[in-house]
Amino acid sequence: MSCLSMLHGEVRQHWGLRREKKQQTTATVARRMVENALGKKATVPAEKRQEERNQLAAARAAKKSTIQWD
Repeated sequence: MSCLSMLHGEVRQHWGLRREKKQQTTATVARRMVENALGKKATVPAEKRQEERNQLAAARAAKKSTIQWD
């Protein structure tokens, strides 16, 4: 562990800051990354894409409902 990362940890601890979790990669984002890397479009049915969008919207709504302000 470097001195800089130790210092950041101490600053976070002192000020009560928490490290945010990394966002989970969705299938849509992963597919877009692969498509761009390969230069080809994936053949995914519209129903599957809509299902993924619905899951993402549900996750956003759940996250929004759990946020509590001080």
